[in-house]
Amino acid sequence: MPNLTNYSEHTSFSNNNWNGWTIIEPSHALKFINEAHNTYVRVNTSPPLLPFPDHYEGTLLIHKEVTSFIAGECYTIALRAKCLSDTVKSPQLSWYIDSSIKHRSDFKPNDEWQHFVIPFKATRSTHVLTLGSDLEGEFALDDIRIFPHVLNIDFEDEEAVDVPPNAERPLRHFTLRNANSNGAITGIRNVDKTKPGMAEGKALILARGQSTAHHVVQLDLYGEYHNIEFFWTQLHSQATVSFFTTNGKLIEKVSHEGGAGGRDFQVSYTSPKSKPISRLQFDVKDHSYIDFMTLKALNC
Repeated sequence: MPNLTNYSEHTSFSNNNWNGWTIIEPSHALKFINEAHNTYVRVNTSPPLLPFPDHYEGTLLIHKEVTSFIAGECYTIALRAKCLSDTVKSPQLSWYIDSSIKHRSDFKPNDEWQHFVIPFKATRSTHVLTLGSDLEGEFALDDIRIFPHVLNIDFEDEEAVDVPPNAERPLRHFTLRNANSNGAITGIRNVDKTKPGMAEGKALILARGQSTAHHVVQLDLYGEYHNIEFFWTQLHSQATVSFFTTNGKLIEKVSHEGGAGGRDFQVSYTSPKSKPISRLQFDVKDHSYIDFMTLKALNC
């Protein structure tokens, strides 16, 4: 399987972090709102505060230059939005790739979060993505995701890292979370036993050194995928992998039996069309390895 370094991101605005997005509209029109366990951006575009270039329509809000696309590959921009005032008429969001309009998204003027998915094809490695709106009133933005429709992960482009209990580490395509307050370490390591085509070089190690207590490792994906395949090697004890939606709801839990001498196998799971996967959770007792992951979006 080829080693391709591709681009994906998830901007959740946690810790009031713009994650490299630049505000175009004056900053007082975009504010962080901390609500319960979620942080989102409140947008107030009434009235619009900037003149618009001829090739744009409406108010330009934020933009970001991405330099790690692979030319010819298909990607998706996804985000959530909802109205915050009843003054909004015919609400619409617009995405521009460089200076060309790519997509306009209409959404219902109610107070519920709505999900938008905008596919596009990269024509070169660098593109500027711009979000605009013709709304007049207040609305909210959250969870901007950019991800390739097909993603191959072999971990060779990751640095070796240990993630101790109750800690997390952002990697290239997901955040790796050690969900236990005590117990074993997870992280990226060279495999101790090479399995050609299944575990080679660097891999994700689960519960390093653990052999008795249950251990939980979570992968919060930056993208939203419907088919996930990976190789799981050196599994000695019974373990499960669970698949979750973007709003944290369980889709399915799959159990695997380990063998006395270790067990090596491929996991392949396809979720229902209405339930894209954004989190994997591993419940294990002993260390084992995850390698050669392939993630595919519904419209790949």
